[in-house]
Amino acid sequence: MVQVMGFGSSIVAGLAGVFVRTLLLLAGLAAAGDVSAQSALLPAAPAMHECRAVTQGLSGFLQQCGDRLYAWSLTLPALSKRSAGMDLHGRFSFECPIELMCDGEPSIVWRFVEREDWLSSPMDEAAIFERTSGFWVPTRPPQPAPAADCPLFDVSIGEASGRATCFKSGANSIIFAVAADDRVGFVMSFYQRDTSTVALKEKILQLLPLFRIERATGDAALMKWFR
Repeated sequence: MVQVMGFGSSIVAGLAGVFVRTLLLLAGLAAAGDVSAQSALLPAAPAMHECRAVTQGLSGFLQQCGDRLYAWSLTLPALSKRSAGMDLHGRFSFECPIELMCDGEPSIVWRFVEREDWLSSPMDEAAIFERTSGFWVPTRPPQPAPAADCPLFDVSIGEASGRATCFKSGANSIIFAVAADDRVGFVMSFYQRDTSTVALKEKILQLLPLFRIERATGDAALMKWFR
């Protein structure tokens, strides 16, 4: 149901390398007292027209807003058997290099959505489903939301809060969750074959507390290190 392209592109690898090096530099300078990188909420970003994307990595992004750099990344450190991936359509995943290592576990794919658009929506089943269209390639026109297979429920992913719901496709189940923190919004897909939505929801509720949002901010002058 959800298709994710391979991650072998040299373009993707290059962007990921820059992102990782920048995030490590911000974190290193933070330890020296030059940069603030902590779990506390970052200050609200300036108006969007003042910000520009610098690069996008395997699980997040680096953004310049005026004279400040902001790094944001979603990680799953507790499950070391899964690795972060990204394709050229802006979809991220937490994959198992060997499928048998994750036998009986859901696939995890996610992408960014417009934070303000989500927060101003009804945040119901239809609003969640509307934000999943980017998971499929080629992009198709928006489809009406099918009937949900479980009641809407609240979720927390790192420091982001949101809502989730379940859908059924034959013997397969999928849970979509949309969440937002003070900077970004994102939608996550948890898909598993031959399982019930009740069983999948139980797995997801155990899995969500394992996600972490890593963030850092620093002076835009740091960009000279990557030119």
